[in-house]
Amino acid sequence: MKEKKYIYKKRVMKNFSRAKNYDRHTSYHNISLQKSIPWISGYFNSSPFLNILDAGCGTAKLYEILAHENIGKFNYFGLDFAYGLLKEARLKTGGKAHLVCADAENLPFREGVLDIIVSNMTLHWLPSPERFLEECRLALKEDGILIISFLAEGTLKELFASAGKISSLSDIGLFDFPEITLFSNKIPAAGFKILAEEAFDFVEKDRSALKLLKKMNNIGAKNPLNRDSLKPNLLKNILREYDRNYMDEDGMVYATYKIAFLILKKGTI
Repeated sequence: MKEKKYIYKKRVMKNFSRAKNYDRHTSYHNISLQKSIPWISGYFNSSPFLNILDAGCGTAKLYEILAHENIGKFNYFGLDFAYGLLKEARLKTGGKAHLVCADAENLPFREGVLDIIVSNMTLHWLPSPERFLEECRLALKEDGILIISFLAEGTLKELFASAGKISSLSDIGLFDFPEITLFSNKIPAAGFKILAEEAFDFVEKDRSALKLLKKMNNIGAKNPLNRDSLKPNLLKNILREYDRNYMDEDGMVYATYKIAFLILKKGTI
């Protein structure tokens, strides 16, 4: 079994707080977020007013979508520990949302107050997903649902393969994305049952591996491990190997993102 690498929250927080033009580069985030809307819309059939938490809200894109769709009345709580993104969220929501700078593994809510929690592209940045599930279970009402999407093992497989040809992956210290099955197996013990589960690939393309890497950096999606950046020559060799092996017939270099999407309901029966 490979050794689990520790995720440093302070590094993650700084990376995302410094992200520039975040909304311009959240391609796969938007796909999984749109998948959440029918489930939220369906919940309004049983309740005219919902308390919705967006855990890891970024710039509050979910609020923007819900307000535009006009599918029902709701209190929107946007939580993120990247203060830089919350400043953008405050401008976008115009004071109509409740924004909180806090940690998703320590939710600042009373028990049983939330109808829906949405966690879009956040879980893979958490050191303890089990702690997050427990916090969500406590904050949700008895019939509440948790909508989760995250990047899973298989994400950036082209980068991992290219790096492995240049040097030992253990020496480079690339980030380990969570395995879908291992996460799913923990859900019943956390007090949830799975209503729906899906995994799919999203492929991002650009003119070079360097441009793909810059897109990741622009949203703050940098390595969260507590180690220095790769030496310039090593990174250059990895990107050269990447360009050589992962270019399509149109001259575009591609990166694969493995996305897990789950709908969970509080309760195990």
